[in-house]
Amino acid sequence: MKFLLFALLYSSVTIAAETKAPKNERWNKLMTLVGQEMKILENAKRKGVEIKYRMLELHSEKVKLIHEKNNREFMEKSKANPALARNKEGFFAETRAYYQVTKDFGLKILKENPVNHRKAEVMYAMALNSRDYGRDNITEQYLLQAIALVKDHKNSIRHHAETALADFYYNEKRFPEAITYYQRVIKNTEDDWMTKHLFNLSWCYLKNREFDKAIDTIKKSYFESKNPLYVNIKDQVLDNIGSFYVYAGRPLDGLEFYLDNEKDPVPYLIPMALKTSDKGHEKETKEILDAAQKVVDKNEFYQHQEELLHTYLDYYRHYNRFADHEKMSRNLVAYYKKAHQELADDKKSKFQIALKDDAIEKMRSVAGFLQVKLAKDVKKDESNYNEDELEIVLNYFSHLITLDPNRKVEYFYFRAETYYSVLQYKSAAPCYVEAVNEAKRVKHDELARKSLNSLLALTGQEVLDKDENKKYLIFAYSNHVELWPRDEKSEQIYPKLFEIYREAQDDKKSTAVIRSYNKAYPEHLKEQQTFMTKILDQFIDKKNTERLTYWVGEFKTGFLSFSKDVIEKTEITLGNILFIQYQELAKKGERVAAIKGFESLYVHKLYPDKVKYQAAFFASMLNLELGETVKSYHWQALAYARMTEEEKLERREEQMKMAERTYRLQDFNTSYKIADFLLKKFCSLKDDTQTRLYEIGVMTALVEEKAADAERIVSEYSKCLKKPEVRDSALAQIYSLHEKKGDFFGLRLFVKRHHVEPYITQYRFSLQKWFWEKTDVNLKAHIQAEFKELKHPETLAWLQEINLHKEAEKDMQEIRATVVWNKPQFDGEAFNKSLESYLLKLKNFKDRYQPLTQSTQVDLAILTTRLFSEVYSHIGQTIQGLRPAGMDAQTMNDFGNAMKQLSQQFLVAARQYDKNLEKALKEKETLAWGSRSIASVEKVENPVFSFFTGLTMDKSKE
Repeated sequence: MKFLLFALLYSSVTIAAETKAPKNERWNKLMTLVGQEMKILENAKRKGVEIKYRMLELHSEKVKLIHEKNNREFMEKSKANPALARNKEGFFAETRAYYQVTKDFGLKILKENPVNHRKAEVMYAMALNSRDYGRDNITEQYLLQAIALVKDHKNSIRHHAETALADFYYNEKRFPEAITYYQRVIKNTEDDWMTKHLFNLSWCYLKNREFDKAIDTIKKSYFESKNPLYVNIKDQVLDNIGSFYVYAGRPLDGLEFYLDNEKDPVPYLIPMALKTSDKGHEKETKEILDAAQKVVDKNEFYQHQEELLHTYLDYYRHYNRFADHEKMSRNLVAYYKKAHQELADDKKSKFQIALKDDAIEKMRSVAGFLQVKLAKDVKKDESNYNEDELEIVLNYFSHLITLDPNRKVEYFYFRAETYYSVLQYKSAAPCYVEAVNEAKRVKHDELARKSLNSLLALTGQEVLDKDENKKYLIFAYSNHVELWPRDEKSEQIYPKLFEIYREAQDDKKSTAVIRSYNKAYPEHLKEQQTFMTKILDQFIDKKNTERLTYWVGEFKTGFLSFSKDVIEKTEITLGNILFIQYQELAKKGERVAAIKGFESLYVHKLYPDKVKYQAAFFASMLNLELGETVKSYHWQALAYARMTEEEKLERREEQMKMAERTYRLQDFNTSYKIADFLLKKFCSLKDDTQTRLYEIGVMTALVEEKAADAERIVSEYSKCLKKPEVRDSALAQIYSLHEKKGDFFGLRLFVKRHHVEPYITQYRFSLQKWFWEKTDVNLKAHIQAEFKELKHPETLAWLQEINLHKEAEKDMQEIRATVVWNKPQFDGEAFNKSLESYLLKLKNFKDRYQPLTQSTQVDLAILTTRLFSEVYSHIGQTIQGLRPAGMDAQTMNDFGNAMKQLSQQFLVAARQYDKNLEKALKEKETLAWGSRSIASVEKVENPVFSFFTGLTMDKSKE
């Protein structure tokens, strides 16, 4: 009894020491307590087996404390000096020595008391000491002997010994023996560690390639972990069970397990997918990843999205599916854009960006790999490279530019090099330009020089069109001298760049080159003077008085050190040019000045009508070029008044183009006036110009949403057309305007005025579309009334379906409000009748409203399908959640299982409706994009969409 009390005291002090005292102080206290008790026991006069066994326990505790101290010293010293870790065993010499003392004490007990009731416990203790602190490999021997001594299978010592032996075999990878003992151990249902033993046994089965047993056992460990009687190792099981299914070749069963049992299975599905991929199950890996993505999307588990996208990347890279890898990279870029925005708005956002750098490296790696492959393929055969791979590489660089903007210049350069490597010089050149501009912006001289050198090499091959080659050569030259004005290569570039500009007669750029050349290399003055003389000759040939005046002033300030004689000769030449320059004011291209001149000609009394009409007409065109449409129309009208009939006909084509230019400047009213006037004037001609004016009149009226004006054009000028189908196209546009505006009364009147196909049929479908898409209650009422008024079998059928859908909504609410069972005492027979009645409502609901899911009214069919999904889901969840009062635990458990099985039928049906709904929505979207209504403009090239009305207007005549 005294020993028991002392042990309890020792235990309480140990706990207190562990929680309050520092490490060394705690250790010293424990050693002191062990020593004190050992001393008491050693002084006992009569040492029976109980005292000796207790002393063995104290020796075991002491060796444990010594090992703890040795281990702490090893960790601290090896951390300070990693080289010491090589002599690890030297740190545990004290442990080994005291272990031997403990072992000798145990052997002494066995020798002195060969037959005693503590013998099995002594052997068990010695086996554990050997396992943890010794190197003598007696653990197995002593555990087997301990087990043999205890015949009672329920004895705790035997159970512990069998457990230790099972663990020993497990750690020694002797799995068949481990299985034998774990199978015994798990029969003890009172062991708190039952779950851990099951887990270890499952691994033994797996290592022994008994895959089904392994899976069944680890699943049992998972479910037993939910039992509060056992230690919960659910997380450990979840981390490993996926691998079990993969090793068993049943990865999709593993997927099902996670989906069925975990609310958030994504952290486990990702590593399972990687393992599945490593084992070569390509198709199954994709299914697992897609399932994980659905879970993320459905439950908004955005904390997993980044890692999941990365896993997709690793999967596609593993199987060299580069196209898919690139598409997933694009998704990852979009994800990071959204993630950064979310994190900026909310610091607690679930979105993660921890793997962004890793994403960049993954994309760089694949891009680099494919880039090298492309180059190798081209070396073998200039035409032998995969164009899809080239596109993938280029897309990667676009992604990296977005994702890694700090290294944008590198990606611009790599993109250019990629084009160059596959001999696509025309695409490489602008990319080198882009790289140079970015390198200048970020001051990256090395890449700027590399890019320019590559561009110079490219232009040197003369593989581009002459003009293109010249453009890029100018860019390379001008940027080189800008970045490195005084440089060995720049010294050679200045004369070449000057000659390019001089030959192009670009005096501004050529003189700018001379100025830069002079500043960088003043020692080449004679050559620079020669260059300037050539430019002066060009000024004289072109009578460019402005530039001559400027440079005379520059020479007088000392630029290029020209002599006084040269400057005076230049001034004389300038005077001769100015003498005749004022006669050519209208040819300078100064529109405002020219307009004023033309206007002065028109108002001057001296000039005849022909001069006046020409002056007014050119003033009109110049005003139009300046965007002054009203002024242009004013001068056009004045010109028209001065024209002869022959002149009016000659200028008709130009006036039509002016009408086109006017509406492109967004002055639709003026364009309409021009078209209306000319249509009336030349109606009898019935040619293509009349057709075009007709189109302009209709379109500009509709852009201003003046349907009446557009119909007036159709009414009055359709007789001016040589092709009657143009009228049909115009009417279609008018119909489309009413439809887009949702103008019920306007559309109804239009159809009554044009009561022919296709408008009669289209009208019914337009009303149906409005009914489901618009929210205006009055509009819906008008449409229903119109359906009745039309008296068409189809519209009447639609009305019946609409009313039936309203009844379905009411019946659904009634089902939602129905309570299956709420009585305080359970009555099986009454419950069955109540449940049968409840399910009968569903049957009646389905029988009555199922046809609506196949309605030709697509929106109605979609809404009804959604209604069925909600009804079945509600019933399934209601049945699953039934827990009647008054049941015992076993009955409740059986009842719950039965209800769960029954509910699955309805939940599965609900999911099927969801799939049908998703399919219907996609089909509706496809139909919306792929169909053409009667308002589509036929036989018109290059349509331009107007954001004012949604009308399509012709740009082909511009």
